[in-house]
Amino acid sequence: MEIKIKSETENSALSRKEIECYITSAGSTPSIKEVTTEVSKKMNMDPDLLVVVKLEQPFGARRQIAYIHYYKDEKKMQRYEPKHLLERKAKRSAEKKEDEAPASESK
Repeated sequence: MEIKIKSETENSALSRKEIECYITSAGSTPSIKEVTTEVSKKMNMDPDLLVVVKLEQPFGARRQIAYIHYYKDEKKMQRYEPKHLLERKAKRSAEKKEDEAPASESK
């Protein structure tokens, strides 16, 4: 998966960065969880404060456009992001913790 940052805007009124990036993948379309992980690694950001607002993929294209918000603290994120995005993010976090638990038990 290759990530290319198109724009990065500081929104000081909402205490967040608004990021637009292109994602190119050779295989299947990456999930929001994979996008969150890869963008946070590439930009040295905390994945818990990063919200993927929208992923667009034009028909037949191998490239996606991701719209991402990165907050400075969790209180601001809880205040400004729509409830359904936060619920989706919480669900993915819970799945991630469940995936990590069996791996640590098997050691």
